[in-house]
Amino acid sequence: MADALSWHEAGVLQALWRTSDWICGLAWGVLSVFYLPKFAAAGPEQLPRVARRAFAAVVLPSGALLAALFAVHRPLLAGLYEPSFAASDGAVALLFAGSVARVASWVPLVALYAMRRTRAIAVGELLSLPLFAVLVALSGSRLTLEVAGVLWLVSFLAYCAFNLWAMRSV
Repeated sequence: MADALSWHEAGVLQALWRTSDWICGLAWGVLSVFYLPKFAAAGPEQLPRVARRAFAAVVLPSGALLAALFAVHRPLLAGLYEPSFAASDGAVALLFAGSVARVASWVPLVALYAMRRTRAIAVGELLSLPLFAVLVALSGSRLTLEVAGVLWLVSFLAYCAFNLWAMRSV
């Protein structure tokens, strides 16, 4: 990223990821501590019901919290870092939407853990951060914060789609 984004832009991107990770980390904790045992106890016919409940209990509130974070991202970044730490609303919206997709991808991922589908988990992991890294590298000099946001969103939508497919192909 340092080749295309300035150091300042890379810092802003990192700051946005760090702030969204406050919510993502909490979501992962709820999924792994509360829903992993529920998925493990569920039979194949009950998995969709548990997944819907986990989605409603974790993904929807995470999306609402990220939307609230979006509403205050400018003063938040300025307070945590400095006033020059700013990004366009479009870039922030894309990055936070990608974080919602990231949390959504974890619902079927937790189900895969419960089902001990380690091969599917390993393959799926290539569609998260590694896919994002490849897409960033391929974007070359065209990389901007907005493009990074699109690539973040695309990567986690692909990861979510794969995890859903793997969960359903029992």
